[in-house]
Amino acid sequence: MRRERLLLSGSDPASIADSLLLALKARGLRGRGGKARALQKLPSQVSEPRPERSIWAVCELLPPQGTGQDPRLRDTSFELIGEAARIGAEVRGEAVAVLLGHGVRGHAGELAAHGASTVLLGDVPELAGYNSESYAWALARAIEQYRPWAVLLPATSFGSDLAPRVAARLGLGLTGDCLGFEIGSEGQLLQLKPAFGGQVVATITSHTLPNMATVRPGMLSQYAPVSGREPRVVQLDLADMPSPRARLLSATYEGEAGLALDRARLVVCAGSGIGSLEALDAVQQLADALGRWMGLPPESIAVGGTRKVVDAGWLPRTRQIGITGHAVSPDLYVALALKGNFNHVAGIMGSGTVLAVNSDPQADIFSACDIGVVANWQTVCEALVERIS
Repeated sequence: MRRERLLLSGSDPASIADSLLLALKARGLRGRGGKARALQKLPSQVSEPRPERSIWAVCELLPPQGTGQDPRLRDTSFELIGEAARIGAEVRGEAVAVLLGHGVRGHAGELAAHGASTVLLGDVPELAGYNSESYAWALARAIEQYRPWAVLLPATSFGSDLAPRVAARLGLGLTGDCLGFEIGSEGQLLQLKPAFGGQVVATITSHTLPNMATVRPGMLSQYAPVSGREPRVVQLDLADMPSPRARLLSATYEGEAGLALDRARLVVCAGSGIGSLEALDAVQQLADALGRWMGLPPESIAVGGTRKVVDAGWLPRTRQIGITGHAVSPDLYVALALKGNFNHVAGIMGSGTVLAVNSDPQADIFSACDIGVVANWQTVCEALVERIS
């Protein structure tokens, strides 16, 4: 990740804080409020697409936020359909959204705005809640019937459970936890995946069709939605769906700590260098102060941690950032007292501005940031909070 870097240092935290706020203001982050970072233009729909090159994005639904409300699409669904549109523009294939559930037809317009030309809809009562057997049967049936070129799923608990079941059922290869995709010289889909503990990125090609892969949320480019698009909606024939052998008796929803990282526009990440669980109070204070300064609502602000912080029990696993955790793409990412190895940096590549604070001038994170501060993280945080307050 190559960035133009501004490096600050010194013994006066107040002066560093002033310089930081000026640099962030110059990058358009002051009082941003409802002004989200400019997104890329969505690729144009392919006219007369090749049927054998269709790219499917399997969408994920989240539980309703309140009684009487409908399930909602997880943001990663929009990332996947945008990527399907991008790939389709290169290989002259159609971007197809696959939506399984019950009472979900109303989401077709959203998916069209984010790049879907066609929505394959499996809308039946039997799919009202996620069931591994029923969803795998439905998706496998659709793949057998329509024979797409590629099928993309999110590398979430949903996609990581569903994808291997479908791949095994159909005898397909599967690349898990992809970072992205390219088109090879012979028109094949190149699937980019971290290997050897995240130290290298391997290029995977499939010997079976369709190509099948899961992608971590936040790793793909984001595209600005285009209103007014009307998709072709095709209802899947699921009339002979067998009854699942397992039946869900109850479910406990653990909240949206991880989802907050998916959609946050300000993320402050704590590294093990903060020293203790108690130091997270200062991290949260900085996040709240910067959020106010940027004019963001509380739901757009999130605090995360590195793997070492999570392993130490200072933050829950749902707050981990990096290849083995969440990938994030906020307007501003603040890295506090973390080394910044490849595993971590790969999870923040989509961020608009990266600010790093570390007392070690040789820390790897300084090679991946826009603004770097060589200083004690806590004194810089205290000075920033005081200046903003």
